[in-house]
Amino acid sequence: MKRSNALTTIMFFVVAILLMATVALGIVTVIKNKANKNEVAQNVATPTPTASVNIIPTQEVIARATATPTVAAIATPSSTPTLSPTPHATICLDAGHQLEADLNGEPVGPGADVNVERMRSVGAKNVVDGTMEYEWNMQMTDMVKDELRRRGYNVVLTRTSNDVNLSNKERAEIANNAGADIFVGIQADSYSDETVYGVYAEIPSDTNIYVGQYAKDSAELAKAIQDSVVAATGAKSRSPQYRDSLAVINWSKMPVCVMQLGYMSNPDEAAKLASSEYQEKMVKAICDGIDAYFAGKN
Repeated sequence: MKRSNALTTIMFFVVAILLMATVALGIVTVIKNKANKNEVAQNVATPTPTASVNIIPTQEVIARATATPTVAAIATPSSTPTLSPTPHATICLDAGHQLEADLNGEPVGPGADVNVERMRSVGAKNVVDGTMEYEWNMQMTDMVKDELRRRGYNVVLTRTSNDVNLSNKERAEIANNAGADIFVGIQADSYSDETVYGVYAEIPSDTNIYVGQYAKDSAELAKAIQDSVVAATGAKSRSPQYRDSLAVINWSKMPVCVMQLGYMSNPDEAAKLASSEYQEKMVKAICDGIDAYFAGKN
């Protein structure tokens, strides 16, 4: 009986211990779960802080943001490349006549047996102011030279003074030696009939045995200048004269024309030729004509 009671007592204590252990474990679990819940709640309520962004830029930031970036060692080709200007042509200008005539002879052309006077006369005389043609020719030629050079042409003069002795052949050779692209003579005219007036050119014909190969271009050059002068001054346009007996033409190795820019024997035209305003119009027109000639060739 005693043994049974002892066994019962032992079992009671074992159950009690197990019950207490179970209760203790439950309490620990509850406390742990409560702690976890509190931690989770705290994490949700106070999230992990992140780096803040200053939305108001400083002056340094603004400067960096707005500064134009410098690109080094990168060449950007231009959409409109700069072209080097094409050099203008070389023009030889001959102020016709001179202070004194030279009636000695020279060949009319290369290899010719026929001789002509080196310089037949000193030219015409203005019936209004008495200016000699060789003086007027030199004055006009100098003005044309200045205007052509202002436009970029290379200009060579056969003479720069009235007191020279240059034959027509020698004048052409100056142009040849200079490698001139064109040769333009500047002159005025005179006639026994004072009613005659107007502008014309002396040029070679296409049958000229010396410079026939330049006849077409010579005619185009003379026409370009004459048309321009007539349009600018209102002068009468006269037909060209084919002068195959002029040494200054026959010795030339390029397109050539001798421009007769008016009659000093006609009182009305002589007065215009003496006018500085008319001269300036004519100078510009001559240069415009030369421009037109080269524009047509290009």
